[in-house]
Amino acid sequence: MEFKLEISRDNVTYNDVDLFPEQQLEYDLDFYDSVEIDKVKLPFYTKLRIPLTTNNKASNRFNFEPITSPALDFPKEDFYFKITIYGSSSTEIAGILNVISFEYNSSQSYIEVELKDYLSKYLAQVKDLKLGELYTDNYYTTRHTLNDFRANTASGGEAGIKGTNPDYTRPMSFPYIDFCNDVDGKFGYGARQFLEYGTGIDRTGIMPVFSVRGFLQYLTAYISSASFPLRVDSKLFALGDYAAAPAFTDFQAEKLHMVIPSQLLAKEDINRRNFFVRQAPAWSGTNQSLNSCVDLNNDPKLIHTQWFGNMETAGNYGTDAEGNPLYASVDWGAEKRMGFYPADLDDNGDYIFDGIRGFFCPKVSFNADIRLNSGATSAVIERPKLEIPIVGEDKLVDTIYTDTSNMRFKVYVGVYEDGFMVKKIALRDSQGNDIILDMSNVISTEQGNSNKGSNSDPYDYFQCEENHEDHGVLLSNGATWRDVLLFEDFTAYFPQDQELFVNGGSRYGVNYFIEPLDGELDVRYATDYDHGSSHHTATAFAQSMFSVGELRKLVTRISSYGSLNIKFNSNADTLLYKLTDEFIISDSINQTCPLNVSEILTGLLKRFDCGLFYEYDASTSEHVLRIDPLSIVRTGSQDINNLIDDLKSVRISNGGDKVKLLEINNKDYNLYFDDINNDGITIGSTTQEINPEGIVEIKIDLDSSIYNRSVCGPEASDMEGNQNFQNGAFSEKELAFTSNIFTKNKDVGLRFAYLDKPLVDTNLKIPHIKLKGNDQSGQMITETERIYIDLGQHTFNGRIFPRNTAGWNLMFEDESGAVTDTYTNIFAVSEKILQSENPRIEFDMVVPTSNLASLDFFLQTLTCTRITPGGILVKSASGDVYDDYAYITIEGILQ
Repeated sequence: MEFKLEISRDNVTYNDVDLFPEQQLEYDLDFYDSVEIDKVKLPFYTKLRIPLTTNNKASNRFNFEPITSPALDFPKEDFYFKITIYGSSSTEIAGILNVISFEYNSSQSYIEVELKDYLSKYLAQVKDLKLGELYTDNYYTTRHTLNDFRANTASGGEAGIKGTNPDYTRPMSFPYIDFCNDVDGKFGYGARQFLEYGTGIDRTGIMPVFSVRGFLQYLTAYISSASFPLRVDSKLFALGDYAAAPAFTDFQAEKLHMVIPSQLLAKEDINRRNFFVRQAPAWSGTNQSLNSCVDLNNDPKLIHTQWFGNMETAGNYGTDAEGNPLYASVDWGAEKRMGFYPADLDDNGDYIFDGIRGFFCPKVSFNADIRLNSGATSAVIERPKLEIPIVGEDKLVDTIYTDTSNMRFKVYVGVYEDGFMVKKIALRDSQGNDIILDMSNVISTEQGNSNKGSNSDPYDYFQCEENHEDHGVLLSNGATWRDVLLFEDFTAYFPQDQELFVNGGSRYGVNYFIEPLDGELDVRYATDYDHGSSHHTATAFAQSMFSVGELRKLVTRISSYGSLNIKFNSNADTLLYKLTDEFIISDSINQTCPLNVSEILTGLLKRFDCGLFYEYDASTSEHVLRIDPLSIVRTGSQDINNLIDDLKSVRISNGGDKVKLLEINNKDYNLYFDDINNDGITIGSTTQEINPEGIVEIKIDLDSSIYNRSVCGPEASDMEGNQNFQNGAFSEKELAFTSNIFTKNKDVGLRFAYLDKPLVDTNLKIPHIKLKGNDQSGQMITETERIYIDLGQHTFNGRIFPRNTAGWNLMFEDESGAVTDTYTNIFAVSEKILQSENPRIEFDMVVPTSNLASLDFFLQTLTCTRITPGGILVKSASGDVYDDYAYITIEGILQ
């Protein structure tokens, strides 16, 4: 045969490729995989070997010389190809070419290439594409406020109008989605919706649904270009040439939407979420309880103490003039400020030791930079001191000898969340190295703040001798001691790479501390005491070296403590809260949707048993992406009596083992209504008997499900566990209890639903913090409580259901056990599923070369009374192409 092969990188400039003499072209077509019937398959595919000539290696062809070109230059890109077949007339086949291999240093060197239809390139192009990249209209890529969002769609917002159908031409809508079983369970309708619920930013009720028609149109618009104009046609989804003639009018494709996990995010630079926490004159960064009279080995101790409490101290410093805590509600939360010493008198006059000295409780969650509140990158640490009042578990320090000590120290800022250190940030020098202090940085030793030398109450150290446990311990009355290291001033640089995810409702505090790193400390300490009536005085001393692990109670002080106040400043988009918050829809989707375009497209195709077919519309000069079930794509009939090869035999065979059962399973995302009966069957799934005499069971597990009633999680409520509720401090409405777990947006999964008109207004809820210190009821138990308050009402743009108003149900089997239109009209007639029910036929025929330019010929029902009385549905076709005809072997299914 005579044909020409041309290739191009841009689909504009084509260059011819050398071929072997008498080069043969093979044609290969297969509509579906007989084994993996749920696999989405591109019909046209073939391979070709062409000579490894100088022309074919040239820069305007494959641009690769296997002997001299580096490996990175191997042509991995997609090439456009055109094959022109010359006969009595010319026929052109076009598509995508990829290089498989170069075979050289042989008698016949060649390049092996594969030829596919155009769709392969463009499906590969969107393989890792983020969903938001499809929606590039100005509306979806520009900023809007939450207040804008609350306007109706006709006024540029996203609200609906009660009793009125949404505008189904919109590519996405924001209907009411039930995340916590409010509609079916708690209220019976969409009474409330949360802009932020629970801990973190994983849960919000503001989530779009995507029009299936809009998705396909935006997908083809993304692929389309001036050199490759593309449109989408679908009879099932009423698109393109079939917009006015859908396959099923009651399918109502315009109402069909996809629930795809995503969120609407507030831009971090508007209404920036932030707060700062104050340092104190003193903190303990190394501490433990030494109040027992036995040590860790259960041996008796000399003394016990609760000096500076039993744990590290941290918090948010500040008191009123009388030393009482301060309480305040501020823009992004509420705070409690306290004195730094970790002891408070209770109602009975007893001391309660608590190392957490105040906090800031944010009402919203966000990711934050951690910086100095001053805005500076460094601070001068003035008169830094480290008090070491006791070593070991019971050795009261008298003197620290710096000349004979070699211990080194590091300097830290700690960040605490709900009483636990979540960040330990080493301060750095000007070179970016962690600051390390040693004995050369010690100016002097000083007397610490605990009572070691006054026989007047209060005492800080007590005897452990039996019956004397409440007797104070002193070095001596009027004693002086040196248990504090005073370091020289230094400049500390705060690392600029620190960040933390801030959880709304948690309590945050800070501290700073000097911590031993390595080496030893030379210490003189008391070893025995006399027996006074009210206090005991040291009578004997020893001097020893102590390592890092033996320093168990340390107090750090700096005079410039305010310079280390810490600010938490949002550095990433977060959930909406204020009406003036701004968002960008496409950007929000890109940040939060866990599925890419290819995954969504595959899920859509499998759910409706659709194939992908390439066509070319010469009347409009457009390439066409056809998306439909094969049963819908097949149209027309063709008499092939005059095309049958009389010299070849015809073979009719059993289609294979007959199918007994067909099982179609929606994906179970482990949500409450996915398997409401707890029988292991996902809602809407079905198992149907195809042939009682069959033996094969076909199982199709879909990568998607349907929206049914709610996407809530398991049954759960924290009413019983909430102390404030049980004590009557807050109402159930304020605490916003839910009957089921509010599902994280990312866990909703890919689901399909019909969009219907809205009927009610919904109260928008946002979180708020209440402080026990400001509580007037006197019934709060915990220091803080996160409640939910009203932002205003909103008419969400629709409600979503698994069935439409015409009665079409997206389930395969409804709640009564009856099969639905989706099963009957799509899967029950699927050629892929029923292929084994009918005999197969295999025969040879000639096909005019002009019929190879598209799939139309093979999508018809072929008739040939010479070999069979019934119709033939072509499953595959393969063979050699000659000038005017191709000699093709057909494998088909008899009707």
